[in-house]
Amino acid sequence: MDKRKISVIVFVVLIFSARLIADFFHMEQQIFLAIIGAAFGIYLFFQGFAFLNRKRLIQNIPTSKINALALGLVEVIGRALPSTPKPFKSPYAKANCVFYHYRVQQFVRRQRNSGWKTISEGSSGVPFYVDDGTGKVLVDSKGAEIHLETRYISSSPDGKGSVISPWMASTAGSGAMRYIEKYIMPNENVYVLGTAKKSRDYIAERQGKVEKRISNWMEDKEKIKEFDATGDGWLDDVEFFQMRQKAEADVSKEEGKEEAKRDLTGLADVIIGKGEEKNFIISDKSEKEITSALKGKTFLLIFGGAALTLAMVIYLLTKFHK
Repeated sequence: MDKRKISVIVFVVLIFSARLIADFFHMEQQIFLAIIGAAFGIYLFFQGFAFLNRKRLIQNIPTSKINALALGLVEVIGRALPSTPKPFKSPYAKANCVFYHYRVQQFVRRQRNSGWKTISEGSSGVPFYVDDGTGKVLVDSKGAEIHLETRYISSSPDGKGSVISPWMASTAGSGAMRYIEKYIMPNENVYVLGTAKKSRDYIAERQGKVEKRISNWMEDKEKIKEFDATGDGWLDDVEFFQMRQKAEADVSKEEGKEEAKRDLTGLADVIIGKGEEKNFIISDKSEKEITSALKGKTFLLIFGGAALTLAMVIYLLTKFHK
């Protein structure tokens, strides 16, 4: 659960516990609620600036060409392609896709806050390619902030149930279920903002292959004879060095054959995922649509938070001056 959700839950708990907390501190409940409201307004105000910084970040990062991708925070736009031989199917809509995210929710009826409760949530977890025409790069979706259109809602996992509205669920009572899916189909355009990093350490991999080969050769008497120029039954420093050179040459030759078989249109040693910057977005919307939505949230949170805090402060001042 992210920090924003935790903060909202804390404020909700404080509001519903207002009477008990106010009695504990020997103050009026309205005054305590006004203090909570002012604090929440300040929180919203600063959250607005967080959205503003994200909006500016997205606008300031140029879209990278995949064939010239640099390591670090990058933005790529292109067609989504499967990394598996065939696209797989989403669990509920059974749609061919390269990525899916689902939620299973249950309607919980309470006296004050009836609503949908998420009881299960997950994603495909399989990397997919983004191809912008200059090349393609793998995207590891783990930890991504998903901005995708909802494409499937049903009251039954097999899709035969009708869509349940909150009003229908409230009349039916607790226990009503709904299944929600978002997914990316092959060849659909996607926007990805994330951290490009090396997916493999080829130097360490190559060194490991060489060491393993030498270890196997040292257990092979015939191989030892091949490098034992003096015929004394063991390898001196020069002979062992020659064995290492031979092992390195063989590994390099094998890697050359593997390279020839590799799909060179993809960056085999680079993957885009979540990095230390923590900004990782996968969306089927354009950059303009994403920044436009952030602009609206920024305006609402900054000015709404400021207005809420100001109103609560004025209320408290009038209460204390009576």
